[in-house]
Amino acid sequence: MKEEGAPECFPVSVKGVLKKSGRFLLRKNEREEYELLGGRLEIGDRSFEARLHTEFLEESGIEIEVQQPLEPWTLAVGQSCVFILPYHCRALHIPDILCDQDGGSLAWFDPSVISRLPMPQGYRDSLFSLPPRSSVSRPAADRAGWIKTGAERSCPVFIQLWKDGRMVLERPLSRFYSPREMLSSELKNGSAGRLVFQECRIDRRRKAVISCYLLTD
Repeated sequence: MKEEGAPECFPVSVKGVLKKSGRFLLRKNEREEYELLGGRLEIGDRSFEARLHTEFLEESGIEIEVQQPLEPWTLAVGQSCVFILPYHCRALHIPDILCDQDGGSLAWFDPSVISRLPMPQGYRDSLFSLPPRSSVSRPAADRAGWIKTGAERSCPVFIQLWKDGRMVLERPLSRFYSPREMLSSELKNGSAGRLVFQECRIDRRRKAVISCYLLTD
């Protein structure tokens, strides 16, 4: 149970944007939705990149190089809210036959068909490097009760805003808001358009995830 005054805790899911011959790799999950391949941060993980590399290799046999992070967002799955952190990836080895060890299915999709697939909007935003929006898993939202998300690591997420080399704002992320949406509600006079995502990192002292943004002139 969440203590009064304590920040919200989120399962953190690290996802990979992988492209081959102009097509994106997508996974069809148990909710009959398409998503990016990846998995939940676990207790003991030393980095987001290491978790993503492990998930790709164990789930699909694909070996990747994890490259630059993309802007994070939140996904409502039933009554849970998951913090999604995507990365651009480069394939080092792809098996001849794709097989999802978690029971879903994997396939390559041309960008022209992405808009027609059943998929939370945040994934589409990540695929095309757009500012991501908080999203809802529609099949899960239609079900009653709690949708279990496993016993993986959950932790607070703090949003930091930096300008001219100093931190000017820090807020704990609230449920069902993306970091950009939350910062936008704090800023006035159209300043939200000047937000630039910088990085996510693990704060081991606070046992939290930090998502950093830069406010440009």
